[in-house]
Amino acid sequence: MPYSYEFRIKWYQRLRVKALAFFVLLAISIIGVTTITMNVLSEEITRHTAYEKLSHSQQRVMTGLSDSTKIAATLANAMASVAVNTHEDEALLRSTLIQLINNTESSSLVIGGGVWPEPFRFDSTKERNSYFWSRDKRGELIFYDDYNQDDGNGYHREEWYVPSEYLHSGQVFWSKSYVDPHSLQSMVTVTSPMISSGQYIGATTIDLKLSGLHQLLEDSTKRFNGYAFAVDRIGHLLSFPDDKIARAQTTKVKLEYGPPFVTITELAQKHTQFRPFSSHIQQNHTPTPSTAENDKVYILGKKIAEKSYQVNFNEALIIANNIINPDKALNTKDDLKHVFSIDNDYFLKEPALAITTTMPSTGWQIITVIPLSEAIKTSNQLIATLNLSIAIIMLIAIILASLLLKRIYANPLKELMNNLKDNIDKDNVDSFIKVKHTSEFGELAHWFNQRTNELLATQEQVNSLAFYDPLTGLPNRKMLKIHIDKKLASAQKNKTCGAIIYLDLDHFKIINDSLGHDIGDQLLIEFRKRLDACLRKEDMAGRLGGDEFIVVLSVPNFKNHDKTKVPSAIAQQILSSLAEPFSLAGNSYHITASIGIAFFDEHSKNTEEILKYADSAMYNSKSNSRGGFCFFETGMQIKADKRLRIEKELRHAINNNELSLAYQPQITHDNKCPSLEALVRWIHPQDGYISPLDFISIAEESMLILPLGDWVVTNVCQQIKTWENQGIIFDHVSINISPIQFQQVDFIHKLSHIIKEVGVRPEKIMIELTEGVIINNPDRIAGKIVRLRNAGIRVSIDDFGTGYSSLNYLKKLPLDELKIDRSFIQEITKNHADAVITETIINMAKSFGYSVIAEGVEEAEQRDLLIAKGCNYFQGFFFSKPLPPDDIPTYVKNLEPFITKNTYDI
Repeated sequence: MPYSYEFRIKWYQRLRVKALAFFVLLAISIIGVTTITMNVLSEEITRHTAYEKLSHSQQRVMTGLSDSTKIAATLANAMASVAVNTHEDEALLRSTLIQLINNTESSSLVIGGGVWPEPFRFDSTKERNSYFWSRDKRGELIFYDDYNQDDGNGYHREEWYVPSEYLHSGQVFWSKSYVDPHSLQSMVTVTSPMISSGQYIGATTIDLKLSGLHQLLEDSTKRFNGYAFAVDRIGHLLSFPDDKIARAQTTKVKLEYGPPFVTITELAQKHTQFRPFSSHIQQNHTPTPSTAENDKVYILGKKIAEKSYQVNFNEALIIANNIINPDKALNTKDDLKHVFSIDNDYFLKEPALAITTTMPSTGWQIITVIPLSEAIKTSNQLIATLNLSIAIIMLIAIILASLLLKRIYANPLKELMNNLKDNIDKDNVDSFIKVKHTSEFGELAHWFNQRTNELLATQEQVNSLAFYDPLTGLPNRKMLKIHIDKKLASAQKNKTCGAIIYLDLDHFKIINDSLGHDIGDQLLIEFRKRLDACLRKEDMAGRLGGDEFIVVLSVPNFKNHDKTKVPSAIAQQILSSLAEPFSLAGNSYHITASIGIAFFDEHSKNTEEILKYADSAMYNSKSNSRGGFCFFETGMQIKADKRLRIEKELRHAINNNELSLAYQPQITHDNKCPSLEALVRWIHPQDGYISPLDFISIAEESMLILPLGDWVVTNVCQQIKTWENQGIIFDHVSINISPIQFQQVDFIHKLSHIIKEVGVRPEKIMIELTEGVIINNPDRIAGKIVRLRNAGIRVSIDDFGTGYSSLNYLKKLPLDELKIDRSFIQEITKNHADAVITETIINMAKSFGYSVIAEGVEEAEQRDLLIAKGCNYFQGFFFSKPLPPDDIPTYVKNLEPFITKNTYDI
């Protein structure tokens, strides 16, 4: 059939497009992998960026705050120096102090200040001689003399004054937050000692208003969209974005020393969002002095707590630690810095990052908070830039790869394709591709030409191998199907008729196996010659394979002629040609054939159906009588279909344990039952009882006999065990073994394994073999029987007397029993020859030492004659039909001795 398909490559099937798609997918994959990697790394990048931003922001806050606190500390130290040197001149002291306190650089932060000498130090007549100024509501500095009153507590016991006694010159102390009783403003005080000639003579103070501190922190955090706040050494808020929620809850401000704001712990209890802040600040409030310093801190803390009525012991310890270790007063594990995250910040309304830093000397903790989005925005910009760069690089790579692919591969391949297409269009079958390239494409063209040359040289041989049998030269199965398809199409179109002769050589396998395949091949070649002589010119013969041949006939219009005439004549002629012996390797061989014939016409469906019908007819011919022919009839196919159905349902029955066993008693002359024969039974759900004669042969042909045989052996052994447990003991149970089952290499091993697994003694099993098994190869069979008997298993020959060579080989077989075939028993009382043969078998068995049993005994006369002939072991319907296993115990118990009427002459 000529090649007529028009091949067109669609745009998306072209090599260039596929290669480009490959590079695009590769690029997308790389970009995807890179993006995923960047996303995985983005968290680390975001965190790193956030820490950098947070550190930078905290640096700005700490720088601004540190500058302001340094100014306040410097002012306090300056006031101490002025007070030490000018305290004898009160007017000079007053004017100088006001100028220092009213410094323009710190006017927004400083609320007041003063000088606080030790009792009777500046004036021996005055115990209290302080100089203190504070701003009023208008911001003017006002001198206050309250602390010098005799009815007050005295400044010498104030929280901000007592620790100053233990400071070194130039060192300062920062108080906790409180409300100024004069200006009513929230404030914090920095205290500097006055040292004269190495002696402590008092202290100076500068008061900072917390509102100014709050403004300073707010100005420092605007640039990063965050906020900051401060906490004093004992956790009171110094500054907070919302003083409404942080201010201490009092009905009115009392003119007494007290904190303006709650502690961070109290705030966290009221608002759970501030718990992370409280947790980290509390961690940093634990002093960590060394062991050597611990005693100093404890002693100093105890002194401060005893002198000041406003400081408890725990707070005094913090103050003492701050004085003794001014730069390490509140150490943290991360160099005074600790970063933590907030899931949803109270003020920013989004996730945030926070950092706590302790200011040296003051003991304040500064908390700076920035929104996490600030850091994410920066990291996203970085990732986007990287992804864009990768995408641009990949795009450039794809373009360059596409151009390179076009130049190196696509263009040369297209030239080769066009050259080959021109040759096909011009029908130049023997033309070759022009070799224009020195690359692999040139080599491809070279080898293509080389291969084309070889194919042209062997084309005829290839066609012959594809459609003809190499041995006989006849059309093969493929060619026959094409021919029958054409004939069938013609018959359907023209309403004509044709016939198929399906021919199978009988016993050809025996010739192959016994004489060798070379002799078999010679016979097939000679048969082909005789077949050709039997056919007409319009007929076609072919070989399906092996010894099966097909002849396709043209039959005249069967409306006017007998359609069987031509096929019958040709079939008879073929059979007649086989009547003459074949001379092969100097010897003559006779062979016959079985022939099936099927017709086809306009009503036939397809070639497969016609061949199936012819095959069914051939098998029918073979089963009836070899060496003849048979026409297909509908019943044949029904029979074939039934066989297939039975095979399928038998397989299902075996797999689902739907078969059963019946046991036929084997009776002695004194009416005892020492043994049984196991017989398989199949009760079909729809068809009812199916005879073993109908399904055993199918089981053998389909190899289902192997699992069926294993099932029978297993069930027989289990039943023997059951009977023994009931106290019913048999000498043995006979099992029929198929030749196919017996010929398996592992038959003895498998049989012994089953017997051992169930737990039955081997001698309880006797296997029955047909005489045909022994006749085929008695020497090999004898060895196998010896191994069976060595394993303890008994062996019986079933249907003995029907084989034409049984007596010749009997002496070679170590048997236990001979079973006389029922064909001799049926007419034993009427046919003298059957009686003589039976008596001969009995005597021969006795001479070899075998036991002998007669099967098919159906009458008392047959039993009596057998006893007279010396046979004392019987089986048949006269005694019992095959019984279910549950009926066997009852049958055995009910056996009674019978009286033999011996009227026969022995």
